[in-house]
Amino acid sequence: MLVLTASCTTVTAPTRTAEVEPVFTGGESLQTLLPTAGEGAFEELRERLAVFERNRYGQEWTTTDLLLGLVGDLGDLAKLVQAHEGKRDVADLDRALVHELGDCLWALIVIADRLGVDLDDALQTMSSDVHRWLDDQAQ
Repeated sequence: MLVLTASCTTVTAPTRTAEVEPVFTGGESLQTLLPTAGEGAFEELRERLAVFERNRYGQEWTTTDLLLGLVGDLGDLAKLVQAHEGKRDVADLDRALVHELGDCLWALIVIADRLGVDLDDALQTMSSDVHRWLDDQAQ
């Protein structure tokens, strides 16, 4: 089972405090992030999509295909952010933002899973790297 636990931490600039407060805590499985958050929901949805892709396109989407889809979704999200800032008109903006953020999150989760990257480890590594960088900038 793929597990994502968001364990990002906060920083008091310009230097890190002795005790860092977590912004997110968890241990939730990916199933809790999905609309049908039941046991195996992530795997079931991935399998349903794979069947659809094989039937429609003759093959499942590759990791590259997923990445290209993510790029398109990020472009759609950028337009919705513009709408949120009053620079575009979008009907039912809140629903559209939730949908597009979900699309982007889904693609990132699936890409990470296919590449064998643990997203919790990735967030922890990024957080540590940024803390070190900020500490260096403060000196």
